[in-house]
Amino acid sequence: MQRKLNRFMLLLVIVAVAMTSAVRTTTVYADDGGTEPVTEESTPAPAGEEGTAAEAEPASAPEVPEQAPEATEPAATEAAEAVAIEPTPEEPVTVPEILEQLPEGTELAAVNQAGEVEPLATAEAAEIIATGDPIWCPESAIPGDAACTGSFGDFATLIAALAADAASATPIYGGQNGVIWVEDTYDGNDNTQISFDGTILTNLNNYNLTIQGGWSGGNNTTITGTSDADVFMTFNFWTGDVTINDFDIAATDAAGFGLVISNIGNITLDNVSVVDTPSDASGFGDGAILNNTGNVNIANSEFDRNAGNGLIVVTTGSVGLNTVSASNNTLTGAFLNSCAYGSITTGLCAGTGTVNLFSSAFNDNGFDGLEVDAGGNIAILNTLASNNGLHGAQLMSADEDGTGDVTVLGSDFIGNSNGTGLKIFTGENIEIIDVYAHSNNTGALLDTTYGTGTIYIEDSGFGSVGSGNAWTGLHAESGSTITLYAMEASDNGTNGAYLEAQGDIIVGGTFNGNVKFNYPEDPGLYAWSNGGNITLNGSAANGNVYGAGAVLNTHGNGVINVNGGQFNGNGTFGVQAQGENGGIRLDGVTASSNGVKGAYLSSYGSGNVFVGNSAFNLNGVNGLRITAGGRVDLINVTADGNGGSGVEDYSTSTAHAICLNDPVVNIAVNVNGGTFTNNGGYGLMLKPGPQGTLVFLNPATFGGNGLGDYLLDLSQQYKDCTEKPEEPSKEPNVVEVPSTGGTPVEQDCDRFSGTILKLPNGTWVKVGCPFEGFSNLEEILEEDLPGPFGAGTDFAAGIALSLTDGEGNVTLNEDGTITINFVIPKDSRARSYSILFWDLTLNDGKGGWVELPVYEAGTSFPLNPDNPDDGRTILSGVQQKENLVTVTVDFSGVFVLVSP
Repeated sequence: MQRKLNRFMLLLVIVAVAMTSAVRTTTVYADDGGTEPVTEESTPAPAGEEGTAAEAEPASAPEVPEQAPEATEPAATEAAEAVAIEPTPEEPVTVPEILEQLPEGTELAAVNQAGEVEPLATAEAAEIIATGDPIWCPESAIPGDAACTGSFGDFATLIAALAADAASATPIYGGQNGVIWVEDTYDGNDNTQISFDGTILTNLNNYNLTIQGGWSGGNNTTITGTSDADVFMTFNFWTGDVTINDFDIAATDAAGFGLVISNIGNITLDNVSVVDTPSDASGFGDGAILNNTGNVNIANSEFDRNAGNGLIVVTTGSVGLNTVSASNNTLTGAFLNSCAYGSITTGLCAGTGTVNLFSSAFNDNGFDGLEVDAGGNIAILNTLASNNGLHGAQLMSADEDGTGDVTVLGSDFIGNSNGTGLKIFTGENIEIIDVYAHSNNTGALLDTTYGTGTIYIEDSGFGSVGSGNAWTGLHAESGSTITLYAMEASDNGTNGAYLEAQGDIIVGGTFNGNVKFNYPEDPGLYAWSNGGNITLNGSAANGNVYGAGAVLNTHGNGVINVNGGQFNGNGTFGVQAQGENGGIRLDGVTASSNGVKGAYLSSYGSGNVFVGNSAFNLNGVNGLRITAGGRVDLINVTADGNGGSGVEDYSTSTAHAICLNDPVVNIAVNVNGGTFTNNGGYGLMLKPGPQGTLVFLNPATFGGNGLGDYLLDLSQQYKDCTEKPEEPSKEPNVVEVPSTGGTPVEQDCDRFSGTILKLPNGTWVKVGCPFEGFSNLEEILEEDLPGPFGAGTDFAAGIALSLTDGEGNVTLNEDGTITINFVIPKDSRARSYSILFWDLTLNDGKGGWVELPVYEAGTSFPLNPDNPDDGRTILSGVQQKENLVTVTVDFSGVFVLVSP
């Protein structure tokens, strides 16, 4: 804003009054260089300067996001025409030199922007004389060249002069790429927004324009610092490239935005800051919004401390950020969109641009740190996205035709305590190397099931001793294969790593000290494959408090291989592996001091089981339990000091009683050496079926077993499988409720299995029994939400659910369930969905959004793990089932379906 006289329009009017002759007026302009005096007589323009520039119609530019205000049109006035500057000499001339050349007795007047004369003795007048910027020049010219304009006290005056020139019959300026030079002393000279409107600057808008701040002044191109603006800057309806260098914007004019650029060409920002943008009356306070169809490149720039989002980029071209900060913003740090999903063709990205980020920071934002929706590949290197209110980084590159790979190297996603550190959704490949994601709710969520992409992780950490995640460390779902090398997922609240793949899974890593809540189905490592092989190489899964060390599960002909590794001191099993026809193989494994069994191996098809050179000692029940439909080989196995038998081995029919008509399965068991001592039951207890066999290929060592050395039981148990009539089950009480203003419904568990509340839009909630009290369900619109979303997060639907007891107090359904089923709106074209919950206990009671965790088989999640007095629990995570997105909890409140 204009607060000092040195921010006036700088126009020096020198009136020479000859004491001995008639009055003659000479006008001189202060532009840090001299100009040839212009008399009242007309002077022909130099050759080549005259002519009419083509007034091209402005090309169609992408729409600026709805919240961006329209640019104010600068007036093209006659006064603006009069400000046009004549050519300056090649050598810069200082103000004192100008004054020395005046005839003796010449009177001087320094005129400010209001048209008032300032006394020359004042500092204000000196500043008016000395300051001279900005100035427009052709791209190939040096400031002061004949082709440049004169200098102006502020942008508004320069723009008005350029607009008047463009509207004239014979425009002088424009018609080519240009640069506006702004001195490094320029410091908030503007008192209105700086608006470059292509519908007005018709002689410039089809050409590239550079705003070059930090200019040293004079006839040179030396950059010595930056220039400052304290008002909103906008470029609208621009066809050419827009470049801004060495410029700082701290817009205090309450426009709601710091910088808005909408053009067809490329956008380049270098050494630019857009910071401290305040909110306007509508609540907008975004730093920079860039909207184009070309490429966007930003380097050495910051978009910090804005009252809304820091940086928003929407383009169909590529996006590159190098050494950029978008931190400490009230909402999202940066939203980069080169996809424009569904804007032209349903299900497809309109753009194919890549997004590349290097050495950038997206920290301490109130919502998300970084949101990317790319039409091509995403590459992130040496980047931080930490301590944000919800997510560290959400990266998406997916459409129905497939888009691009996602690569993240050398980056950290830490301390995003109400969401996920790193969240990636793509149909193509994911590669992660040297990445750390801890102290989040979920460390990393990686998903390529939209296509057939692979997931590869190396030398990365998703929780370690003393710095785990509140829930799961790594959740990865692949449409192809998953490969983990030299990685760690330790000290997490639920699963260390949860892996699901349509193809092979290869793991080499450490998964210690997870499963801190009393949910014994969670392991340190969970790996499920839909018929592919699962291989563990030298992995460790120790001390997982309440659950197993590793749970491995495949189907069809998939093979499970555990090569080396330690699985000790876990709450239930050391290793639990289940296959079908491919077989299970453990070699060089230690699984000792576990709460139940050292290893629990089940091959329910025709697959064989091989266990060699392994030890299963000091486990609570069995050292090793095997159920197999194929051959079992035990080579150099040690089972010592277990609470039950050292090894128990069953065929798939003898593991439990079968019906009379079920097939009996007989297997062969081969024992080659080994030690089976000091167990509470037998050293070996075998039930291979009536036709099964036991062969000792080499002698085994027995001794000190409570029930004897070994037992070979050839029996088969049967059960009565006669169908018995089932007792009639209760149906739920289905209640159609209005969108708002409904009456609470009383729960009746004597007659019904629960209460289903169904909204007109199809979304419904089931309050299960047992529960005594009342439930009420209402729809919430986006404008009625308790808190805003950051850029890149789209609202789909919202509900407010209340549970009260007979006295009207809010209560939990501690012994029952609440299943929320959002119907995906028909007009929603999102590729993935999440459910957010408004937790009133966050931010010192002000409330805040929490992302509910995705579904993991058998896993429940405490809502606030750090507060043991908070009993609210997510009983089953978020999952999509056709047109429903569902989650099961035991608490009420505001729940919102969003994308992504």
